[in-house]
Amino acid sequence: MKKTVSVVVVVLALSAWGFGEGTRVSLRISGGTSMARYSDLPDAGSDSWSAQDMKDRFGPAAGVGIDLALGSTGRLAWISTIEYVQMGAKVDFYYFDPYYDPPYMMIPVTFKMDLLTFTQLLKFRPFANGIPYVLGGFDLSYVIDHRCELMSQIESLTKKVNFGLVGGVGAELLKGDWTPFLEARYHLGLADLSKGVYMGVGGFPSLKTRAFVFLAGVRLRWGKGAA
Repeated sequence: MKKTVSVVVVVLALSAWGFGEGTRVSLRISGGTSMARYSDLPDAGSDSWSAQDMKDRFGPAAGVGIDLALGSTGRLAWISTIEYVQMGAKVDFYYFDPYYDPPYMMIPVTFKMDLLTFTQLLKFRPFANGIPYVLGGFDLSYVIDHRCELMSQIESLTKKVNFGLVGGVGAELLKGDWTPFLEARYHLGLADLSKGVYMGVGGFPSLKTRAFVFLAGVRLRWGKGAA
């Protein structure tokens, strides 16, 4: 974590030096929520259990980074952020036991995945007023934790590095040295995080992340020139 923050600080300093007095660098601080699910249903690893349906789950999201305007018009910018995003899914499991009456029941189970994400985006403002702008880029994530009540060993079945594409839209609500903004993004995980399905433990035959992330934040401008 400390090394990543140091890299961001160095990039910010070099960018300011490279652009000189006309630099338009802004600090971004944001928070919000994610609406996430996985690409595939899990395998419970038992004949008595089976996954039937998957639903979105909501979790926290927050980040800090920089917004570096490119060119004289400020229509194009590069965004570099470090973000915490909680993804996961809600899965309905079918449980069968002939000694119960009735012999079956539906049990909802929540999977939670905590990720530390390094997000790189290009922001393009087609209109001078900044409403709306579009975003496109990628993220590289480290899986801090993966847990659920049903599968106690799910973290050991999950790979640690995730990579994906990011696209979205946003709007800046004011002009000036500080600018509140709203963003909606879609994070499409490309890496298969599954290590496989173990007998008696369960797991995911295939595990890729999917999430809508909704953020509200403020952009604090440094340097001179139009934002």
